[in-house]
Amino acid sequence: MRQKKNRKKKKNRKIRILTGVVLGVGLAGALFFNVFKIRNIQVAGNTRYTKDEIKEMVADDKWMKNTVLLTTFHSKVDMSDIPFMNSVEFTFVSYDTICIQVNEKKVVGYVEYEGQKVYFDKNGIVLECVDEEQETPAEGESSDGTASDGTSADGSLTSEPLASESVSSESSASDGALSADTIKSARVTTADFQPTLSDVPLVTGLTFDYVTVNEQLPVEKPAVFRTMLALTRMTEKYNITPDSVEFNENSEIILHYYDTVRILLGTDTALEEKMTRVAAILPSLSGLSGELHMEDYKDGDSSFVFSKDV
Repeated sequence: MRQKKNRKKKKNRKIRILTGVVLGVGLAGALFFNVFKIRNIQVAGNTRYTKDEIKEMVADDKWMKNTVLLTTFHSKVDMSDIPFMNSVEFTFVSYDTICIQVNEKKVVGYVEYEGQKVYFDKNGIVLECVDEEQETPAEGESSDGTASDGTSADGSLTSEPLASESVSSESSASDGALSADTIKSARVTTADFQPTLSDVPLVTGLTFDYVTVNEQLPVEKPAVFRTMLALTRMTEKYNITPDSVEFNENSEIILHYYDTVRILLGTDTALEEKMTRVAAILPSLSGLSGELHMEDYKDGDSSFVFSKDV
């Protein structure tokens, strides 16, 4: 009889211990999921989409409930199916806060073709084709130094870097016509998320026969893409993104600003030095119409000829 009672006590003790363990685990789990529940989301590195759009892109992710589980087991997500996106990475900020670090595809320019804007990266790879009428209006304002330092009575510039001027009736503007006949495998951006692309310049003067998404634009001289990358780095550094970048028949670069100013850079030699000078001079050109000649730039030059349109 006593042995039966002892066995019963041991059994009851095991049940109580097991129950305590289960309750403890359950309580710990409840505390874990409650304490580390995602309540705040930060977004960094986004330029093409708003923070709310980025959050919406990942909202259905099954891991988007717990800061620890998300950043431990699902820290990086491929987003390349969304235009201009590569991936997002989740980092732990605090017990209830995560940060979404956005990794975007680098867009350096676009060409116009049969009613579409064809965006490409530093290697000339076509990232997306967007219908012109579908694209959202440009958001924000460009900050490229629009203040003018004024001109003298005879029209010469008073900006210190621009010391001399000559007047010419000729203009080097080009229509940049594209000899393209068909679009191959081009897809159009859906209306789910609308990227902001107002900082991407139009590129004219390139000639090709077709466009294929995820393939390089078949231009005659692919070196032009390295030039575009270098230009993009410099224009971003000085916040002087041009309206368009033109390449003439000699592969010389012409930057278009304010719809009326053309900056003739010549070839891509000494490009960094030239763009440093452009950044200093550009504010003085607002409100003018003509060409700034920098084709014959020599190291150390600080003054250039501006030929007004007549």
